[in-house]
Amino acid sequence: MGAAHAIVMRSGPNCGDLFATSHHLADVASSELGNLDQSDEYRQLVSHCSTGSAVRMTDMMPRDVILGTEMYQSTLRPLDGGLAVYGLQRDGADMVVTAICRSAACDPDFDDENVALLRVALPHLVAVTAIAGNLERERRDGQRIRDALDITQDGVIVLNPAGQLVHANAAADAMLVCGDRIRRARTGIAASEHADDLRLQHAIAAVRTFDRGFDAHDKAVAAERPFQIVIGRRTPGWPLVATIMPADRTSGRLRDGAVVVHLRDPGAPSCLSMTTLRSEIGLTPREAMLVCELAEGVTLAEAASRMEISQGTARQYLKTIFLKTGVGGQSDLLRLVSR
Repeated sequence: MGAAHAIVMRSGPNCGDLFATSHHLADVASSELGNLDQSDEYRQLVSHCSTGSAVRMTDMMPRDVILGTEMYQSTLRPLDGGLAVYGLQRDGADMVVTAICRSAACDPDFDDENVALLRVALPHLVAVTAIAGNLERERRDGQRIRDALDITQDGVIVLNPAGQLVHANAAADAMLVCGDRIRRARTGIAASEHADDLRLQHAIAAVRTFDRGFDAHDKAVAAERPFQIVIGRRTPGWPLVATIMPADRTSGRLRDGAVVVHLRDPGAPSCLSMTTLRSEIGLTPREAMLVCELAEGVTLAEAASRMEISQGTARQYLKTIFLKTGVGGQSDLLRLVSR
């Protein structure tokens, strides 16, 4: 159509507000475009259009009137807009408005063929925006789940059907970084001790293959009785209690072979949260791990040994922690985090 740019706006109870723009507008803030649907001109357009129809902006007002509107001066002129052919299509309770735009200052207006082309394209744009809306909802839901998992002090790891790590919450990430009980591996996760790793991999493989060769009753029983193993550490201290279960335990259905590994540290002080130490105090995963080790009552040397770092590195971590928390010593730090 020889257009400068295009805007697709989908709104309604089923999708929230979805804006899609052509490359020309990629750097334009969505809040700027969001002002369009609050304008009198936009409301006039929507009332003027029936579903499945397409109209030119100049069908509703002459070009010289467009140039004098507040919407043109504040939003459309900086975007080289003003002339447009609009299409409206309803999808249930949702409404999709498409605008193909040119500059009202210097470009020729759209002709009847342009209007007809947009009218033909409208159903396809509705389908595309519906898919985009579903993907955006899934992204937001996934982020809410990740945020919720980060609140817990226990570690939560999600493995895909191939056994690869796809998500670790903040507590699990700190455990993996420390690596003295569980660590990242090329194929997913692994226990640090060989015997523990054999049990862990067996449990993960068993949960992943529940979908094959098990009837509904066996699956339901397996879902209610997940595998639980103890993962020891290479240095003195508490082991991890790992519970391995299917990602979907609803109604006994074990979908896709995805696996959740829940990690509980019996020695972790209940007053401490890895998420709090990292997000509210601003500690790195290793600094937060050092604080948790010290809170167990071990010495700095013992904490360094558990974390497999030198005492010099541990002392440097501690100095940084003092600066971030504003305390003057180790005893003050432990009093602070135990409140």
